[in-house]
Amino acid sequence: MNKEELEKLIESDAKRICSKCKEEVSVKRYFVKKRQIINKKTGQIEDSFRLNSPCKDCCNRFVNKERIKIWRHKKIYGLELGEYEKKLAKQYNCCAICGKNRSEFKKDFDLDHNHKTGKTRGLLCHNCNLGFGLFKEDILILKAAIKYKNKWQ
Repeated sequence: MNKEELEKLIESDAKRICSKCKEEVSVKRYFVKKRQIINKKTGQIEDSFRLNSPCKDCCNRFVNKERIKIWRHKKIYGLELGEYEKKLAKQYNCCAICGKNRSEFKKDFDLDHNHKTGKTRGLLCHNCNLGFGLFKEDILILKAAIKYKNKWQ
């Protein structure tokens, strides 16, 4: 559609079904894609517009979240696509420290890594990763925490 048709559609506040959430959403809640096409009659290049699907909320919730995760694993940790899932399968979908299954958590597991070398280790639930980090990954502090815990049992 051309720019005028798109503007009329948006002004009419029409609704359409999102391909992800399957809800009826105002056309104002979709990203607009612009591309250039060659008019077959005139041979001239013209702008063409269309509404993206899924809606903006679903794009932000599903598409971008997954892309960011993949980019982050590659950029920061050097993991290729699919290596996270392989690590998770090797751990039987469980946290490497507490052993709880991935299905018990809302968030994905964190990728544990050595902060000095950057080398990845295993996948941890958020609580274990946070605890490990707060103890600064220091064996002496971890042993002292265990000794303290045992003292008060």
